Amino acid sequence: MSYLIDGNNLMGRTRGIDRQAPDARLQVLRRLAAFRNLPGQRPRRITVVFDGAPEPNFPDGSTFQGVHIFYAQPNSTADALIKRRADQQKDKRALTVVTSDRALYNYVRASGVQALTCEQFNHRLQAALEAAGIEEKADVQLDTGELHEWMRYFGVEEEQNQ
Repeated sequence: MSYLIDGNNLMGRTRGIDRQAPDARLQVLRRLAAFRNLPGQRPRRITVVFDGAPEPNFPDGSTFQGVHIFYAQPNSTADALIKRRADQQKDKRALTVVTSDRALYNYVRASGVQALTCEQFNHRLQAALEAAGIEEKADVQLDTGELHEWMRYFGVEEEQNQ
């Protein structure tokens, strides 16, 4: 089973992810990687397509822990790229598109490709993580002392106001 995911749409429909946060795409990628790499299961093929400019750390065509990352080209949309990939898919039953965009959802279903809403996918992802005993962890927050300790360890000088 391969998943082709509307990244911005999933980002906006996933509880706990703020689309405006600088690391919002990274949060989506981490969740997808956890789902892809479940212990004791064959890795799933997951491709995510984002609108907007590529991330410096995750350029177009790169991977993050096995998740393939693509971006819509300038003057195009992720939806257009997803439609094109769905149209090119030889075995339509082997692909599932994840989007809550009604027009895209209906388009891929009409072409014979399976589709899940973002809510359905998030439910499936969460159930799979729970069944595997994987707990999603929030980003670790350092207290001031720990932050200073790590800064010293890496040789980072603090700016001091005088």
